[in-house]
Formats: sequence, C-alpha cells, structure tokens
Amino acid sequence: MDQGKKQNGTKKAPAKSFLSLLTGIGLMILSIESAWGSLFSLLDLSA
Repeated sequence: MDQGKKQNGTKKAPAKSFLSLLTGIGLMILSIESAWGSLFSLLDLSA
C-alpha cells in the first residue's frame, strides 16, 4: 500500500510543475502583450 501511495505522489508532482510552468508562460505572454500595447499607444501618441 505504501509503494502505491509513493508512486501516486511522484506521478502528481510533474503534473503540478507542468501546470505551474504553463501558468508562468501564460503570465509572461500576458505581460509581453500589455508591454507591446503600451508601446504601440506611445507610438500612436507621438505620431
């Protein structure tokens, strides 16, 4: 029974790290998009 629990734990850990990795990438994309948006708005104001 203990071995089964340990295997489940190791199986769940990579999924959690993968999920956090996806979340981090998503946040990065969002911040990049907002940065581009502000940059373009600055260009529009100057033009």
